[in-house]
Amino acid sequence: MEKYMMAQGVQFDDSENGFAVLQLNRDADNKLFRPLRDGKKPVLEDYHVVASAYLKKTAVKNIPALLEDLFYVFNRCGDAPYEFEGHSMSVSDMIYLSLEGKKSLFYVQPVGFDRVTV
Repeated sequence: MEKYMMAQGVQFDDSENGFAVLQLNRDADNKLFRPLRDGKKPVLEDYHVVASAYLKKTAVKNIPALLEDLFYVFNRCGDAPYEFEGHSMSVSDMIYLSLEGKKSLFYVQPVGFDRVTV
């Protein structure tokens, strides 16, 4: 995952906190626009980064709240405060978090987020 994120231009040092929003490439199979089920995993190469930014240290204390906040911001395309090149956040999008040196990836489900490994 780290090599892929670096290739996408997203790299946070262990002392930095940040996030990236990933959305499916336009040429990806439309069948992927659905919730993950039955142990299926997303294919990282089918995604591209549409936004990334650093986070304040206070943002890392409550990951579920942070994910909900990011969903709220990026589900309102016109109001996103970052350089945002995608559609409003929806099912099948992913959020990459780099928090205090720990890297994780979350898949947007119809309700909530699932942590995924790729």
